[in-house]
Amino acid sequence: MVIKVTWPNIVDLLLKAESHILLIMPAIHEEWVYIIQSNKNAMHCKISICIDNSEDVIRNGYGSVKSLEVLKSLNANIKECPGLRVNFISVDGVSFCFFLESRILAGNPDGYNALVIDDAQAGKIISQFFQDSYLDNEVDEAELISIPLQVSKANAIKQLLEKNPPEEPDLKRKIGTYNTLFQYAELHFEGANLSGKSISIPSDALPFKDVELKKRIKSRISLFTKEITETWTELTDLKTQEKELRKKYLISCSIRKDKSILKKEDKASFLLAVEELRKLAIEKKKILLNKVQAAINNSEDTLRNELTIFFNVNPPDSVIGLQGENAKRMMEKEINKILGKINLPDAASLISKIKIEVMFYELTWEDLYDKKFNEWFVTKELISNADNEKIASFENAFTIKK
Repeated sequence: MVIKVTWPNIVDLLLKAESHILLIMPAIHEEWVYIIQSNKNAMHCKISICIDNSEDVIRNGYGSVKSLEVLKSLNANIKECPGLRVNFISVDGVSFCFFLESRILAGNPDGYNALVIDDAQAGKIISQFFQDSYLDNEVDEAELISIPLQVSKANAIKQLLEKNPPEEPDLKRKIGTYNTLFQYAELHFEGANLSGKSISIPSDALPFKDVELKKRIKSRISLFTKEITETWTELTDLKTQEKELRKKYLISCSIRKDKSILKKEDKASFLLAVEELRKLAIEKKKILLNKVQAAINNSEDTLRNELTIFFNVNPPDSVIGLQGENAKRMMEKEINKILGKINLPDAASLISKIKIEVMFYELTWEDLYDKKFNEWFVTKELISNADNEKIASFENAFTIKK
């Protein structure tokens, strides 16, 4: 039969046990042992325990290493079974398999989470872990899969956990709930700064005869004038939309340089808005394509005109002695040769770099323990002061649970 077993049910069962308590599970939580210890019959009750006795089960939130010390003081018969993940409880003849989750994944037991086991089946299960006569269980054909607790191993695990304490599972789950409310978000409007685009002129393209002078000169030229880029309202529109989107969803965090905070409850609508902005960018880029190419052509014409003026005053060696159409054609060849060395981009390559990118990062464990960071959340009214205090004082939750 499937039943619901809640924490009050477990407390009642352990607290009222008179004859024997048998627990088979990966590890035992401290409050379970606290309840057994509080039972007035504890010192007279036959207590049998089988655990995994490994560091991993403690770190993964299935119990506490401190429980073993208390169980030893109660003269419990403790055994171990490597890789144990079964949860079986038998108290004064009431037996059931219990589907207990790690506290990192879930809190107190809730819902339909146990299977009632009759005496015959319970005896067979028990006999695989304990074959002690005082349990009155018959020896079954099944192989004994437990061994006596390796105390030296348990002590070594205890020392390892003391050197590197595990995160308190309940605290991690509580903080995790807080963590899911917010995350870092970065919104980038890439490739939109066309007004700052410049091109370099290789030294061997410079129309000077002095080789040393060519080597010493490093030339760059703005591809577009400010007057031209200011007429590109398509970029202005995109920047305005991006700014409004950022203002609506992202909160710039002064405690974390260049980082913004996003409420996860707004993430879906934020992503929809980002997608709309990307669609708008595609339409604007189509319009910009011809405008940008025209500006590039204009820049190339300007360079050509300036080179023509320069060569008219300082003719290259290849032109000297030529006249009329011959001189004109040779001049054009020299100018084309120089322009060929200058890497003038095309509009399509520039426009393709205009992108709306978004990235997300989770808050770290250190973030959640940073007092100034928490105070910033309160100041921005992202969380209440009460929430902040609850996070800070959650270490007392274990005492309350007991």
